[in-house]
Amino acid sequence: MLRRIVLYTGTAFVFAVLVFSSVPSLRDRLANTVDLMMSGVSTLSGDQSDFEQSAHGRRISREIGLDNFMRNPLGGAGYRTRQLDFPLLQAYQDFGIFFGLAFTFAFLVLPYLVAFKAFRRGTDCEKFVAALFILNSPRLFLHGTAYDWVTFTYVVPVYSVLLNRSEWGLLFTRRGREQTYSLRRDVLNAER
Repeated sequence: MLRRIVLYTGTAFVFAVLVFSSVPSLRDRLANTVDLMMSGVSTLSGDQSDFEQSAHGRRISREIGLDNFMRNPLGGAGYRTRQLDFPLLQAYQDFGIFFGLAFTFAFLVLPYLVAFKAFRRGTDCEKFVAALFILNSPRLFLHGTAYDWVTFTYVVPVYSVLLNRSEWGLLFTRRGREQTYSLRRDVLNAER
């Protein structure tokens, strides 16, 4: 199994290198993409030698967001005081430390714990949901808002996996649901 993965990955890599090296337009696009990415990283880190405007705007916006949070850490600066393009920082800036911690726990920590558990002991479906979350979680640091529908798109399936695992609570197990339904039947019969 591992040999096949290594063989297929190596073959795909060699094929990609051959295609990119033999087609000049693809080679130029790849070089341009790598250039933009490196200039953005250097601008975000504070290096002004290779300046990139978009990264500079994000850096300034994040500095303003941090300042807003530091001025009022308990209550925050208010809903959408400034669009930060950084969902985690947006939650801290808008509503303060308590909502920021709750957002971080609900949208990053707990889903990661569930995802890692799914990778260790989950079904293929649960592993797929976990991979989707993990691959899309960097967006909590890179772009978007805390209130955007995309933020919820990858967290809702993780919570559905969490709530359907038997070890997470009696109510969500088949036996627990049967007990709940029988209690409801008893209550309905008693009312008649």
